[in-house]
Order: sequence, then C-alpha cells, then structure tokens
Amino acid sequence: MIARLLKASGVALACAALAALSCSPAAAAELPEHQRLSTIDANTGILYDIDPATGGATALWDTGLEGAQALSLDASGRGFATTNTGPAWQSSLWAVDVTNQSVTEIAPITRAGHPETSGTCHSLQQSGGALYAYCGFYEYPGGTNTYSVIDQATGEFTPLFVFSTGGTEDVIPAIDPADGTLFFAASSHLYLFDLETFDPTAPEGVAQFRVAEFPSFMGSGNFSEGSVLWVPLPDYLTQTTRLATWDRTTGEVQVVGNIAASVPVYSYVVAVWGAAPDMPAPAPAPAAAPELAATGFSPAPLVLVGAGILVLVGAVLAVRRRAA
Repeated sequence: MIARLLKASGVALACAALAALSCSPAAAAELPEHQRLSTIDANTGILYDIDPATGGATALWDTGLEGAQALSLDASGRGFATTNTGPAWQSSLWAVDVTNQSVTEIAPITRAGHPETSGTCHSLQQSGGALYAYCGFYEYPGGTNTYSVIDQATGEFTPLFVFSTGGTEDVIPAIDPADGTLFFAASSHLYLFDLETFDPTAPEGVAQFRVAEFPSFMGSGNFSEGSVLWVPLPDYLTQTTRLATWDRTTGEVQVVGNIAASVPVYSYVVAVWGAAPDMPAPAPAPAAAPELAATGFSPAPLVLVGAGILVLVGAVLAVRRRAA
C-alpha cells in the first residue's frame, strides 16, 4: 500500500476538541471563482450546479444516473460516478463528461481477483492519476468496509485497508489535493489517522483521531483550493440535503443552506472541479529580420541569377566595343 503519513493541523484538532464550546465559523467559506460545485440527485439523476454561498441549485442536464452514489470530476469536468444497481453490495462505475453532457457505463464493480464478489463503491476521490473510494462488499457472515483503489478501465477494486468486517458503517475518504492528506468520515465525524499504523480494533477506538463533527450524517465531499472540504448532509426521512463546509486551516464547520432548486435535491455527493485560468502569455519579443531561407526560398538561386545577369551585361558591352 502506498505510504501516506497523515498529520493533523493543530488548529483543526484544537477546534474539534472545543466543539462542545461551539466552535462556530466567523465567516462563510469561499469557493475560488474558477471552481464549481456539482451534484447528482440520487432520485432523478439530474446534475446540478450549486451556489457555494447559499446552496441554491441550478439544473444542468439529466444524466440518467438514478441511484447515483458518487461523483468525482477533474479540473476539466471529466471524471467518474457510481450508481446503486439494485440489490445491496452492487454498483456500477461510469465515465462522466460534463463538457459534452455524456455518461458511459464502464463496468459493474467487482473485487479484483474475485469476479463473483460484487461491491458498492462510492465517495470517489481522484489523486495522482488513481481513483480511490470507500468500497464495501459482502463476505459471510457480513459486510467488509474498505478503503480501495479502483481500476478505471474494468471497475475492479483492490482493498488497501480494511476498517471492519461484519459491520455496516461506511468510511468515506476525502483527499486534500494541497498536500495529499487523507481524511475519513463516518456518520457525522471526520477523522485523520495514519493507515500505516492505525488499528481499527484498538480498545480506544477512533475518537482520538477526530478533527471535526458535523450536525448530521455526511455524504461524500471534495476539497476546494484553500483546503476547504465541501460535503452534503443528506436526510433520508425528508429527502433533502444541506451543504456544509469544514475549513482545514481554522477547523470551522459551517452549514451553508439547503441544496435546492425549484424542488429539494436529495444527494449523497458534492464534487468540486474547475481549473484556474491560464496565466497571460508574455508579450512576444520583437521579431528579427526574416532570413530568406525562412520564407521557403534559398539565396543560392538568387546569387546564380545575379551572376548570370552580370555575365550577360558584360558580353553586350564587349560586342558594342568591337562594333565601335
């Protein structure tokens, strides 16, 4: 497994420790102007853009991905989604391109080396060209919860870390692209621990690694530039979703508002994407006088022509002198 030493921000840990004292945000988190928030309604398959200041949603197009569990887009708006395909522990991997509004099924998701074992993978995270996710699968006597890497061509997942067997709680990853730090969410809590040394069976549990607590169950989110995590807070009973943020620098948690258009949006995922505009190109240097060869012509023929003219003129003068 790829080693990843995960270090917590002292400010974030302190803020989490003071959660009982209402560590509330002083100001709303901001999304860089060149980045966007998008989500897919799990009931309708419609893809929405989200206003980061209010949670207001604007419908863009119907992806057809009803039961969408995850959405991860790169800076250009291309990426992947997963859908629940019916029975428990079954889902499919899809290629998504927001730029041309297309979706293509890649394959049903299965465990690598065990094609008979289907899995449910969501909370997709793209990092370093690889695709990571929470992946759960069933092995008697119960489910197995893992942090896995997914083959983008086949939909096969390979577990990198097993959180529990026989359990049902999802453990959702979130990777901060600023430095590759990996966080995990479970229920309403956000954690930071080193997968190389963490023992999920230890008696003290995971409470010591908690860095933030949200008001309710968290869905899958993404970090924006500036290390702000944007997550949905779906409510199954009301079929509504709130947008929330966690600022890694300050440790502040904020609920922005309901994700809703003319109707509420019910979603398990918020994707952050978009690239900064290119820096303006430097002013071109003054062009040097073009050489003849650069125009496609060679100076050699011109020299020969000139020499020929001189010879001809000389011959004419010589004839005139003889005639005189």
